Amino acid sequence: MESNAPHTIGGHLAATPAVGPLPEPLKALVLASVFRQERRTLLWVVEGTDEMYQAQEHLGAFLDPGDVVAYPPPDVRPYQDDSPSKEIAARRIGVLARLLTGRPAVVVAPFEALTMPLIPVAELAENTLRLAADAELDREELALRLVRMGYTREALVDDIGQFSMRGSIIDVYSPGMTDPVRIDLWGDAVASIRLFSLANQRSGKEVDSAAILPASEVLMDTAHVKNARPRLRRMKDPSVAPLIGDIEQGIYPPGIESYLPLFYEKPATLFDYLPAGSMAACPDGAVLDLWWENVLSRYRHGYERLGEGRGRYLPPEETLADRGAVFAGLSRAARRISTSFAEAGQCPEFRALPPAPPGKTSDFLIGTLKGLMEEGLDVFLFAGSEMLSERVSYALASRGMSPAGAEGPSIPDRTGWGGRLYLVQSFLSAGFALPGAGLALVSADEVLGVKKRRKRTSRAGAPLLNPFTQLTEGDPVVHQENGIGIFRGVTRLELEGFKSDFILLEYLGGDKLYVPVYRLGLLQRYIGDTDAFMIDRLGGTRWTKATQKARESVAKLANELLEIYARREGAAGFTCDTSPAVVEEFEDTFPYEETEDQLKAVEDVYGDMASPRPMDRLVCGDVGYGKTEVALRAAFAAVMSGRQVCVLVPTTLLARQHLATFRDRFSNWPFRVEGISSFSSSTRNREVIADLEKGRVDLIIGTHALLSDKVKFRDLGLLIVDEEHRFGVKDKEKIKSKRAEVNILTLTATPIPRTLNMAISGIRDLSIIETPPVDRKSIETVVSRFDEETVAQVIARELSRGGQVFFVHNQVASIGGMARKVEGLVSNARVGVAHGQMSRGDLEHVMERFLDRTVTVLVTSAIISSGIDIPSANTIIINRADKFGLADLYQLRGRVGRSKVKGFALLLTPELGQITKDARKRLAAIKEYESLGAGFQMALKDMEIRGVGDILGRAQWGHVTAIGYELYQQMLQEAVDSLQGREPQSAADPEIQLRVNAYIPEDYCPDSHLRLGLYKRLFSAEAHELPGIREEITDLYGEMPQPVRELLTIAEIRDRMKKLRLKKLERSDDRLRLYLGRDSTINLQDLVDLVMQKFGRLYPQGIAEFPLGEGSASDEIREILYRIA
Repeated sequence: MESNAPHTIGGHLAATPAVGPLPEPLKALVLASVFRQERRTLLWVVEGTDEMYQAQEHLGAFLDPGDVVAYPPPDVRPYQDDSPSKEIAARRIGVLARLLTGRPAVVVAPFEALTMPLIPVAELAENTLRLAADAELDREELALRLVRMGYTREALVDDIGQFSMRGSIIDVYSPGMTDPVRIDLWGDAVASIRLFSLANQRSGKEVDSAAILPASEVLMDTAHVKNARPRLRRMKDPSVAPLIGDIEQGIYPPGIESYLPLFYEKPATLFDYLPAGSMAACPDGAVLDLWWENVLSRYRHGYERLGEGRGRYLPPEETLADRGAVFAGLSRAARRISTSFAEAGQCPEFRALPPAPPGKTSDFLIGTLKGLMEEGLDVFLFAGSEMLSERVSYALASRGMSPAGAEGPSIPDRTGWGGRLYLVQSFLSAGFALPGAGLALVSADEVLGVKKRRKRTSRAGAPLLNPFTQLTEGDPVVHQENGIGIFRGVTRLELEGFKSDFILLEYLGGDKLYVPVYRLGLLQRYIGDTDAFMIDRLGGTRWTKATQKARESVAKLANELLEIYARREGAAGFTCDTSPAVVEEFEDTFPYEETEDQLKAVEDVYGDMASPRPMDRLVCGDVGYGKTEVALRAAFAAVMSGRQVCVLVPTTLLARQHLATFRDRFSNWPFRVEGISSFSSSTRNREVIADLEKGRVDLIIGTHALLSDKVKFRDLGLLIVDEEHRFGVKDKEKIKSKRAEVNILTLTATPIPRTLNMAISGIRDLSIIETPPVDRKSIETVVSRFDEETVAQVIARELSRGGQVFFVHNQVASIGGMARKVEGLVSNARVGVAHGQMSRGDLEHVMERFLDRTVTVLVTSAIISSGIDIPSANTIIINRADKFGLADLYQLRGRVGRSKVKGFALLLTPELGQITKDARKRLAAIKEYESLGAGFQMALKDMEIRGVGDILGRAQWGHVTAIGYELYQQMLQEAVDSLQGREPQSAADPEIQLRVNAYIPEDYCPDSHLRLGLYKRLFSAEAHELPGIREEITDLYGEMPQPVRELLTIAEIRDRMKKLRLKKLERSDDRLRLYLGRDSTINLQDLVDLVMQKFGRLYPQGIAEFPLGEGSASDEIREILYRIA
């Protein structure tokens, strides 16, 4: 690219020596101009991670995406046995590798990132594997090397830093890659390299080569372990011995990165990676000195806090890079631009644009643009999304102003002073004018009050009930004909010289049952009371009696369900107008881009509301995933249709938060939004209730008091229930009584088992929102017995990173004493107390003090489990966690981890004594489901722990325990179908004896769970789906061996037999026998003709026999089955 000429905007700005006083977007424009002028790498040093992301975003408005890289510090606290997240570790290594290419870039780095010792340049270069088509590759050697480079081996790759080997296929997801790669081998040579999608595991574009970088900055090969071992031994701390043992075996223990200086003779710094002649934008010496002291102080504080445990850690001076090397690296910059305050004349003259007044922001925007253009300035109007860009373009055109299109990176190459208007589809946080350059930048997002939209992400959602492939040996399994047995794995048997796989089940008395994999449809994983189920005896009577009793029970329940259906279907309902003309303007005010599943939930709700049948929909999504926006849109549609809306919440705090949210979103419409709660006076509450009955209130928000008989609506059209699991039985009964009358929308992150059961049964409709917000991290969860030292360390750790702590103690009588104990444990903690029995004023006061960070540790009851959103509170300690339900624990944990900082949850159990079996299961489940969006899957687990219960009581739970949840649901559906006149027809389950080797070899698909999944998939698929499955299997595992091809043949034959309702197919040498059933749907005349044509025989027992020719038996069997259909 040509250098910017001096008369261009970029040329005007590129000579700037200091940018300190400039607004952040203008700083980015100046530094982008410097970079484009010089075409050399520029290091922009900022204070912290937040500033890094902001700077990266601002630079993205003026540079191509590939020219800007962010280099974050590790996202762990000093001296914790914790490693950086895979994403951060990969991003850091990817940046280092990018710098080694020599391609210029603007590198944005927080100061702390400069203080970290790094893998030496030569080590990174030597340990980068470069693969290309036709290259020789040893699978086992590659696997060993990848493990030593920090990769983990998985059955399927689903995250960065992983690899997988399946037959001739090797999948790798390396740092520096946008998408993982799939390497297909032919013998020991690379046949092809293709990119593939994590969402569906399917491969796509073929590439010529791939560079595989280390997944960790610590290399565990022999040479580097040899470097570290003697240094670790010199620490002479007993706890170092297990650490040495781990690294000698190539195991990466948590926190190994803090020992990085021991693995290399001379660790590098970031400056060793910067190309010669690089530039730097950073503060002056005094600010850098302060930043260094801040980093060092944090490390010293963490080190001192270790007490006697310091012996196994490097002191701060050895953990961090050498101070002299860091400051020397900055001083070596070929050009240094100061980001401190500058002297007069050092910065370009700029003018901040006035803020938009409340109200007519569109008119203000038009006026601002015209004024700037009349000054002769070229005006670039930035719009942060395609939707906003279209809206602005339309508004301008209607005023006779048609902007030309422009790209942000083109701005430095322009000359300015044209008085022209350009529209740029890119985000800019704030506008400004540069009179000296003839230029003004205006942010439509800023003027119109539109925040940056969340990027749309696609993510494959897990099926609702797909537990079968998660079976492990010892799990109970339901066989529909033989009852409950124990899963003992998949075993291969050889019968008459031919091999096939079977599911092995063990029954009472040690009896064994081998189930052919093609009959997997007979098996279900047992979901029920895992402490109360009974293992059956093969040929015993218990199973027959249990299923008979269950059928009698579901027949009664089906009648009750149909009454609910009938009341809903027959209700004199009403429809709401959800057409785009009504809702589109309100939807445009949403400050983020909707995720796919959020849009689907909105569409589902709109469809329900447009139907005369009353809506009863459950929206399940984790905290912060956008459920409230679904409710807002439903409420808007209802009010616009002339109906009142009631929003029911479990706590006054949540009522207050929702009241602020709904009023803010509806501020541009003449809606009256009110709330009644203990925070309002009695007089005020009475006035609101009176106006509600007269129809003067459009939307009301409150707690269970809204269900009182005293509260009357003139025309209630929509009831929104938030956090349903927090309401009592009586409240739920009142809600349930309204189901046949008004639209009901329920929001929850953890649906209670009864609720979830109804949704899956189809009595209520279900929408799931699974996509997490951008930058949301999972919450680290630790279960521990109560220990004062542990509590003190956890609180001090959070306070040391500038955060706040929730300490949940759900016993009001002793909450004051616990607060005093916490205050004594951590001297610098500012402790406050909050619980539901406090007066309204006191509770409001302490919450305000926590919000403004006057209070840093809030000792509180479970009142905070709903509605508290404080991004700086990222640690929660829950005392007596064994006393909470799974849903409550999940909600409480959801109070933290709402910022970019990784959240931490400490669940405390009593120091002494045992906790109940159910409590142990709940704590194990909450620890297991740390991943984002796990609320729905956790609710399935809650079914197993607490039991589904009867939808209308508890009477049915014993039957679920006796036969398992899935079979019970199946019986219930059949009973409902029967009562509705759809007589259920039992599925055909043909037996097949083909005398072929048919199985999935272990070396083709090594993971037993994946093999089970493939068997389940193959034998539940229809014939027309099999070509797609064949293609997918070949893509994932490589060319199919013959036993797998035979499996697909059996799957196709079985599907044809099921459709024809044939009982059995038997091949014996050169003959084929088909066993017909009384309900077979074959064409008898075609069968007779075919038997005569092939010189076969028909037997009176319903058996057709055909001789087989010398060709492919499979092809001949297919032909017979298709011809008699």
